[in-house]
Amino acid sequence: MRKEPYPSLTISWRIGVAHYETDRAFEDLLDQVRACREWLDELAFFETLTHHLYLPLDALASRAAVLGRRIQAVRAEGIGRVGINILTTVGHINEAWDSMPALPFQPMVGHDGSVSRGCACPNTPGLREYVREKYSLFAEAGPDFIWVDDDVRLQGHGKVIHACFCDRCLALFSAESGHSWTREELREVFGSGTPAERLAMRKLWLAHNRRTMRE
Repeated sequence: MRKEPYPSLTISWRIGVAHYETDRAFEDLLDQVRACREWLDELAFFETLTHHLYLPLDALASRAAVLGRRIQAVRAEGIGRVGINILTTVGHINEAWDSMPALPFQPMVGHDGSVSRGCACPNTPGLREYVREKYSLFAEAGPDFIWVDDDVRLQGHGKVIHACFCDRCLALFSAESGHSWTREELREVFGSGTPAERLAMRKLWLAHNRRTMRE
């Protein structure tokens, strides 16, 4: 029986902010790129150093300008693909919230009423506009690709295990399901309903979450 060949392997370096933000650090990075050029296929620059969602757009614009120059310099070294890894879109966890700017958006709320300090509800119009502007800034820096990190999800955001159960999301889900739900009622059905009830509600909730992320 003929064996299918293995797919080609891509060696990609993910580069933290500290390795490109200053000219001195970037020169050190270029030295490493030159030393490894024979087997290095692509680079992806992180746009931030924290999993905390929010940085003001003017700060991100300055970083995008730096990245535009760094991308051109790496291409000049013969690297075929240079991209930007967007580490935070809605936020990962409660990280550095006490030293970073506070979220100006509706925070993500868990099924148990827990409130995130670093992640925002993706159904919040202000958050969506912010994400649109942020991605536009980094797209204009001219990367070959944008790598979307894995915070684009509605489960496992630090203390917020299942999301989002803020008032806006509850109202949206109630309209979609044809029944007015409170957070407590949903938690009761999810946790102690019959197997058939739990399955039916789970399907409705997953459809709601898919719609949230698609929009």
